[in-house]
Amino acid sequence: MQADVRDNTQVKNMVQKTIDTYGKIDILINNAGGLIKRVGIAEADDSLWDATMDLNLRSMFYCCRATIPHMIKNNYGRIVNISSLAADNGGGKLATIYATAKSGMYGFTKGLAKELGPNGITVNAISPGLIVTPFHTKAETGNLESMVPMIPVKRLGTADEVASLALYLSSDDAGFITGSIYRITGGQR
Repeated sequence: MQADVRDNTQVKNMVQKTIDTYGKIDILINNAGGLIKRVGIAEADDSLWDATMDLNLRSMFYCCRATIPHMIKNNYGRIVNISSLAADNGGGKLATIYATAKSGMYGFTKGLAKELGPNGITVNAISPGLIVTPFHTKAETGNLESMVPMIPVKRLGTADEVASLALYLSSDDAGFITGSIYRITGGQR
């Protein structure tokens, strides 16, 4: 199913189609996001701020709000929010707005974990560093490989490594883990 997760109506329809097709929703992974444009704060306009918050935060809010009632009904659920190392270090050059949005995911994750814990629902976040994905190959200036020296493990991460962590946090084995932020950065801070 495809949906623009910045659009509340499309999110509601996507969730309802999922319920109609599968009968329930056990896992929600909020992975929509991106660095729309690198610009200094003094040059940023309201539309860039709004677009960045819509893509990185509002989409997560819409997906959670539409999904949570179904999880509460089943007294079970796993929510994993994909943030970014930018939330910890302020982001790369001219990425303050993006870093701010990703930082907001931390507070949302921790607050929602407290809210939903009594309903058998865990909420955690993953903060990837430099991962070989189209996001980094498009967003970074210069050669991605040139950034390897600043990573303690001396290599870029893989999407499979992030997916493995998301899979674990979505499993019953992680039932006592909630409100946590997992950094998968190769030691980069």
